[in-house]
Amino acid sequence: MGTDTRSSPRKPLLAVVGTFQQGKSTLVNCLLDDPYAPTGKGVATTRALTYFRFGEAEEVRLRRGNGDVEFLERREDIFDAERIAELALAEHDRIEVSCWKPLLRQIDVLDTPGFNAQEQDDRAALLGVDEADLLVVIVGAKELSQPELRLLDEIHRRRKRYAVLVNCLEKTGPAAGPSDDQVSDICAAVSSRLESKGQRPIAIGGEHAIWPCNLLWAWHALGHLRREADSSCEREEALQKLRWIEQHFRINHEGPVPRPSALLARSQFLPIREMLESYPWRSLQAGLNESEIILQRAVDLWDSELRHALSVSR
Repeated sequence: MGTDTRSSPRKPLLAVVGTFQQGKSTLVNCLLDDPYAPTGKGVATTRALTYFRFGEAEEVRLRRGNGDVEFLERREDIFDAERIAELALAEHDRIEVSCWKPLLRQIDVLDTPGFNAQEQDDRAALLGVDEADLLVVIVGAKELSQPELRLLDEIHRRRKRYAVLVNCLEKTGPAAGPSDDQVSDICAAVSSRLESKGQRPIAIGGEHAIWPCNLLWAWHALGHLRREADSSCEREEALQKLRWIEQHFRINHEGPVPRPSALLARSQFLPIREMLESYPWRSLQAGLNESEIILQRAVDLWDSELRHALSVSR
């Protein structure tokens, strides 16, 4: 153990926040296309602010609040409840994971403890909100709960830019699809509730202020759920989730589960990834307001199309 004094230019920070067991860590794993963030079974799972940063080699570090750094032997250590308990994490301790992932060349990604799990988790989640340049708030496909409204109020009070993702969860059976009418009604209700409070999230896809998705479908389409069912100690849970996905399409008379590319499109995860890849992070760090950022995105798009046209003409 020692004190790490190395420094590097700060990259923009995306934080994924929400109440516990809404799919925050699943979104992080989908963005990284790898099971880096631990997901849970009905209990709060993420116990500390966990930062994912670009690195040529995989390393997992525990950075204590006093600056001391301890290197963990395996990434699996952050999945092991007993190992995490042994580390005796304090409020300002952080886990840092370096890995070679394309998205992390542009930004750092922060997975936060679930809001409303316990008081220390709430404080840690709000520390993450304070640090972030952009937030993705994950809520369930239902009416906003009081803890979710409280979290959104805290974000609004801090004048943070954020997007809202409605995740269709398979907790006790097949979930609705993101394009189902009942989910559209929920998104409209969430949007109306936030507008009544003067809160305007960033649109993810087109003009939709609240974006519905099914992150489990995305995880399956990316090939990871089947691998969990084949080899993981969580085999039974993974098999149950696979059965729920199959039941959804059978109940809705849609035939078998679509092929991976079609299921990924149906999950509505791709617009989230595309939004984050194309977001004008430099403008955000420069402190531009929303209108200026929209203008900068238009300029960047025009510049990209012009470069493409010139390369084709040659």
